Amino acid sequence: MKINKIIKGLYIVLEHYQKLILKSFLFLIYIVSIIAVSFAITFPLWLAATKYRKIYSFLILFILLTLIIIIFIKKIYKWGVLKKNSGLS
Repeated sequence: MKINKIIKGLYIVLEHYQKLILKSFLFLIYIVSIIAVSFAITFPLWLAATKYRKIYSFLILFILLTLIIIIFIKKIYKWGVLKKNSGLS
């Protein structure tokens, strides 16, 4: 009787350790994937910034201006939809 309880207790403990190891492994995979994505984004930017300064500067300015224009167009569109829905033209 005692042996069955001991075996059952050991089985429960091992089951919890298995879950802990699996969660630790998944967390490690998550951290490694974040590092890989960060490296894939950062390294080309750093390389372009150090070797091709003028192209990098132009590209960053172009991207920033494009984002500003897109945000501005969205705000104008929302304003126009709001005015149209409120009955004003």
